[in-house]
Amino acid sequence: MDALRSRDADAEWSNTVKVPIVGKSYRNERVELDGFSYSNCTFVNVTFVYKGQRPYDLAGNTIQGCYVDAASAPLQGLIVLLYHLYLLNPEMDLSDLQTVLGTPSEIKVDDQKERNP
Repeated sequence: MDALRSRDADAEWSNTVKVPIVGKSYRNERVELDGFSYSNCTFVNVTFVYKGQRPYDLAGNTIQGCYVDAASAPLQGLIVLLYHLYLLNPEMDLSDLQTVLGTPSEIKVDDQKERNP
């Protein structure tokens, strides 16, 4: 039964119709990702807000300076994992990211070199 529910959720996720946004410019503002499809847009010093409730697309955009507001504990946990696996830009400042485990630099992962801030 769980596998069937999972397949239904996957199908619903992949069939979600996203609101298309084309060629718009955003500067110094919060930009919601859930349920939107951004193409050929410009983002300057924005905060991308992602709740993880609906898929989104980013294609052919210009992004200059950004922050991510991951609005749920599972998403924050994923960011911390990616940080410790060195899969995020090393220049990314995650010092303001608070999770239930603390900030990424406070969370230690076994057999991992210390990451320089």
